[in-house]
Amino acid sequence: LLEGGKKDAYRPRLAREDADSIRSLYEEQGYLETQVKLEERLKSDGSAVELSFVIDEGQRWTIGALRVEGDWPESMGPATANLPIKSGDWYRPLDLAAAERSLRDTLDVEGYSEARVQSRVEPRPGHRLDAVFRVQTGRALTLRAIRYTGLESTRRKLGDRSTALQEGNPLTRRGKRDTERALYRLGR
Repeated sequence: LLEGGKKDAYRPRLAREDADSIRSLYEEQGYLETQVKLEERLKSDGSAVELSFVIDEGQRWTIGALRVEGDWPESMGPATANLPIKSGDWYRPLDLAAAERSLRDTLDVEGYSEARVQSRVEPRPGHRLDAVFRVQTGRALTLRAIRYTGLESTRRKLGDRSTALQEGNPLTRRGKRDTERALYRLGR
């Protein structure tokens, strides 16, 4: 595999890192017990090393139950109703992170802009993982008033048109971010 002078010299550390990367790729697809064995064979004349990565995938894990703990507002209905994952799906850490963001975004729309959502998995028999989401909503905030200060050459109406937030509506992270961006663009 690697022949030639120093430039192409075999580096065992890099081969081990490659084996770890292969294992990580499998774990990202829900194969949590993947074993990657690195086999090295030196050519009889010592001029090259042949590498083989022997992979035992193991069993692929699935999502078991979906649970939400903490203070999810009952008025918003079941927290798990609109998640991008469901029981029986293949487990993937990226999908779990997307479900976490989905819960946070759902809370944000209702004015829980400071809500925190953390996820964890709990192993169950049969290569299943229960997905558990811990929710801390904080208070729902409504925007009472919008005030502009320091306006010199910009008219208030221009600021109002650039604002994604509306008085009396829930205060959201997205609204704050979009308004901030729009107002910064006015100054350019």
